[in-house]
Amino acid sequence: MMHASQRFLQTWSPRVGFASLLLVFGELVTWHRAGTYSFLDWLAVIAIYLALGALLLDGLVRRFQAGWDLPFLLVGIFGLLNSGFVSLALYQNLPLSLVFFATGAQTLAFLLAYVSFRWLYFGHFPLAGVFPVSVAVGLVCGLWLRGLTRLESVDVQIGSIELAEVLPIIIVAMFGAASIKILLPLPQRIAAQNLLLTPMDGVIAGLALFVLVLLRAEAGFLPPLGLLVAGVVLGMLLLLLWFSNADQNKQFFDWPVISSHQRVVPGMLGILVFGLAASASYAAPVDPELQAALLFWSLIMFGVIWPPLVSVLVSIRIFVELEQEEF
Repeated sequence: MMHASQRFLQTWSPRVGFASLLLVFGELVTWHRAGTYSFLDWLAVIAIYLALGALLLDGLVRRFQAGWDLPFLLVGIFGLLNSGFVSLALYQNLPLSLVFFATGAQTLAFLLAYVSFRWLYFGHFPLAGVFPVSVAVGLVCGLWLRGLTRLESVDVQIGSIELAEVLPIIIVAMFGAASIKILLPLPQRIAAQNLLLTPMDGVIAGLALFVLVLLRAEAGFLPPLGLLVAGVVLGMLLLLLWFSNADQNKQFFDWPVISSHQRVVPGMLGILVFGLAASASYAAPVDPELQAALLFWSLIMFGVIWPPLVSVLVSIRIFVELEQEEF
């Protein structure tokens, strides 16, 4: 019989680990405003990302084996929730901000957190890949830090950014996220059902996000038009998930948990490589306007292309499943 402490670790260690990675990439790397946060701000941010992490991890567990396209819908849901109710970037300059932030930058942030989580906890993806990926992500991060404030076309209100103020916070947070696997050690295997939310867990996580929406609305941060756009796109993604009938996976996380020293130590070395690459990219003698244009159009193209592509693929999947059920 599983002890209460083991059950707690199986349930909450992965949730906290995934939520911390979401916070690092979705909040600190993307917005780099942590230096302005008060203690209460930090408590609120941690609570929000823990709720998001628990809900989305539940969805990933249920839908992973159905194919790459269905988890991608959850990626889009995170982008909309984050930009619409956490960072509020969605409302800065619609419709550009929808594809630049919601389906662009925040989607990539979720993918980085998701891949990092699977690599760190379960040993998925090659060990040697951590260093080239760290270099690539660091170069993009430096480009982002340098070019974001020059993007007048998306009306980014973020002020000047000094690398010396931002990068240390990001690196320390990355070390902290990687250390959670050591601080909250896991058993040798995790069964998928241990990561599914209980009804009470779901109510608590949903209530936390509901309170966030109420506070944002009361403060006047949710313009009707922007809220309508976010609601329509979010509703479409949720409907596709609902009709996909993909709640069939019980094995996604039923894998051996890789030991901490096999991934945490290389991961921490990768964080240092990330920091060096970000510093080099930020200081590169490249025209800032060219950097900003490259950043802008890359994210715009990504944010425009993937939602309709994934929606079509999921719709085809639903149609095929319905046809098979008839026969």
